[in-house]
Amino acid sequence: MEGLEFELVSESDPRVAIAITLGNRARKTVGLLPRAAYFDAAAKKRLLVAMAGDQVVGYALYGLPRDEVTLTHLVVDRSLREKGIARALVEHISSRYPMRAGIRANCRKDYELHDMWTSLGFRPRLEVEGRGADRALITVWYRRNPGHVDLFTIDTPPLLRAAIDLNILRDLHDRPERKGAWESLSLVEDHLADKLQLIATPQLYREVADITDDVDRNRYLASAEGSQYYKPVSDRHLADDLTRAWIDLVQLRQPSYPATPQDQQDARHLGEAAACDAEVFVTRDEQLIRLADGTAPAALGISVLRPADVVLRIDELTRPASYRLSDLHGTGYSRHEVSAESETQLSVFQNTAERESKRNFLKALRIAATSPGRWNRTVIRDPDGRPVLLYVTGLSDERLEVPLLRVDARHPVAATVVQHLLFDLRQQSRNRQATVLSITDPHLSAAVRRTALTDGFTDTGQALLALMIDQIGPASQIQAAAEEGARRAGIRLGFTLAAGMGVFGSAEVERALWPAKVIDAQLPVYIVAIQPRWSTMLFDVPQSLPLFRTEEWGLGREHVYYRTPGPPKMQAPARLLWYKSQGSGRLKEPSAVIGCSLLEEVVTGTPEALHARFGRLGVWTQDNISSVARDGNAQALRFTHTEIFDKPPSGREMLKIFTEGGLSGNVQAPRRISVELFTEIYRGGTHGHRAH
Repeated sequence: MEGLEFELVSESDPRVAIAITLGNRARKTVGLLPRAAYFDAAAKKRLLVAMAGDQVVGYALYGLPRDEVTLTHLVVDRSLREKGIARALVEHISSRYPMRAGIRANCRKDYELHDMWTSLGFRPRLEVEGRGADRALITVWYRRNPGHVDLFTIDTPPLLRAAIDLNILRDLHDRPERKGAWESLSLVEDHLADKLQLIATPQLYREVADITDDVDRNRYLASAEGSQYYKPVSDRHLADDLTRAWIDLVQLRQPSYPATPQDQQDARHLGEAAACDAEVFVTRDEQLIRLADGTAPAALGISVLRPADVVLRIDELTRPASYRLSDLHGTGYSRHEVSAESETQLSVFQNTAERESKRNFLKALRIAATSPGRWNRTVIRDPDGRPVLLYVTGLSDERLEVPLLRVDARHPVAATVVQHLLFDLRQQSRNRQATVLSITDPHLSAAVRRTALTDGFTDTGQALLALMIDQIGPASQIQAAAEEGARRAGIRLGFTLAAGMGVFGSAEVERALWPAKVIDAQLPVYIVAIQPRWSTMLFDVPQSLPLFRTEEWGLGREHVYYRTPGPPKMQAPARLLWYKSQGSGRLKEPSAVIGCSLLEEVVTGTPEALHARFGRLGVWTQDNISSVARDGNAQALRFTHTEIFDKPPSGREMLKIFTEGGLSGNVQAPRRISVELFTEIYRGGTHGHRAH
């Protein structure tokens, strides 16, 4: 097909939903991906759509591990197949990443797509047994990029080599019938087939041979002989030395070790695992995990992990950037995904006040860990590395689920971080096109619950729910969307919208249904100029300026800005548009409308009084406030619910919009504008979104 164009879409792009529809229609030959996987790929710029005019005719969803491209989905609209769209997508990916060695794709052999893959330039590299219940064969296809060594005959080693203990073998053999086996079954998911190598050590065979029941012994031996396990021959003398080295180290902590035959078996198993070049030893034995913490890496060079932590370790190796500390809105606070090692530091989030056991807390964490593609486990840390907040999110049927949300209530900024997170979760819901935000943590603290209810969530008894209406339009349109959202959420909408509704009612609706905007309400709109240095410190825009932001500025949802009293007479509540001026010198930046907020309060007073009341919410010193005072008074604008535009209209575009709207001149003092101008500016700026 001629005239194709290709574009990497963002997570807020409506074409993500179209790709999901195409993928669901093709699920019989590509497998069904959770919705969250599409939005996660889009957020990482890994979702490529093929466009024929305004129509999405196909897409490719892929990853970039190591030095290659891994193709997860390659889908073409079934009404347009055999028109070269799939080949064009593959060739575009190849040309986009010429430094990568090639493109890899895993496909079930029984899908019978051999001809398709070979026609696209792929060659079958190897076949591996799938880890699902049906053990279906998976063909690994590979397409070499021009100028790279032909890897067709080179076997790529797995990302991780893991020796298993007898209980893990039993879990995998007995499957759901065995208590707790759900966690071990995550090790044999099809998507791990070429990433994880499971090792059956000689010690495992010895322990199976010691089973007294003939039937059990023979069926576990048969299971261990399965092709899914690698069975190396270990160096016995090396295993002896490694076992002794580990015991010597443990005895510094626990002199009586090994005290039982089971202790001796465990020590031998770890020594043999290390001698077989395993990188991890997998067990659900909590006592052994605690004993090996620190000692096994030091003496043996291996980690002793639960199955869920092994899956996480692979996810860390595949997506290392997600597990690195990332600066949080320009503050010293950071957020990152929970790694296997950091899990032990999170016991502070166990809700002992609600009689939550450590076992149940860790189980909630580990259930999420077994499906990192669906669930994200995130921790926020303060500048000293202390964990402040822990939460788990996942997307399901246009609903952002939060099954775990914990805060260290003893931390001095705990309340600020919770408020920040609740608004950030709304933003995540918006970007992922979810219409409902659902917090279902059964051990949610009373403080977090109160904050959520104050923020407009509804308590159903089973969950705290918030509706997400990402529309700007008349009251009738927002009402219909809200009623549909409430129906899906299973709750009753507690209000009715009407054209011409008053400022306080419309502001309350826009808080509850954020980011909804009711354009036929009486809520006024002001455009306010702000210099680049202040916009960086308040909003982290522009990010290029080397200015420090405190946690109150960066994490807070409520801020204050100051102005000289005078016309127009500003009233609250109202909407604010922020016009970032050019600035000067090294702080010079192109002018643009960078975002909008909800104005909550306008207060006039002396600089001393305003700074005493609002100092922690603003970036101005008392001297700064005095510089804009008139007749001894200045004016404070307190605002919340700030949205930062991803596509901010430039100063030149604003001049055109103003001219067409019958206005003229630059924005210096605040100006009241019509709702029609606000609508045009807002729609132009919200192709993508960021919230503060």
